[in-house]
Amino acid sequence: MKKLNLKAELLVLCDSAFLSQENKLNIIGIFDQIFAAQIPSNYLKMSVAAVIVGEPETEHTVKLSIEDPNHKKIIIPELRAKLGNNGKTNIISELGNFPLPETGTYKIILEADGELLGTREFSVGHVNGSDTKVSGLAN
Repeated sequence: MKKLNLKAELLVLCDSAFLSQENKLNIIGIFDQIFAAQIPSNYLKMSVAAVIVGEPETEHTVKLSIEDPNHKKIIIPELRAKLGNNGKTNIISELGNFPLPETGTYKIILEADGELLGTREFSVGHVNGSDTKVSGLAN
């Protein structure tokens, strides 16, 4: 099997990501820590944004998953992504009401055509519900 010449140029967890009219990737609020007043919890809204680089004008099956601290994977539906004539494509996945079953380190995993392109970790911690100075609080 031929090895893909793909890589994740960017992989982030953020508050919001969208494409402008000019097809530019806009990312707001990159973070790698979430604090919850109670566990288990749900995070109301977050996005995963990525830029994949490879051979121009090729199409790939992209799979995004998030692994919890016990290595249980939450799989986001696969998608087909076509790289442009510059050999790049933007991937945005909005995650609403995302489950946070426990504290610890979570891992975002990005794959294309069965090959690992990149990972990004984020942590979930418990915080006293009366502490209003902490940002990134989950519901």
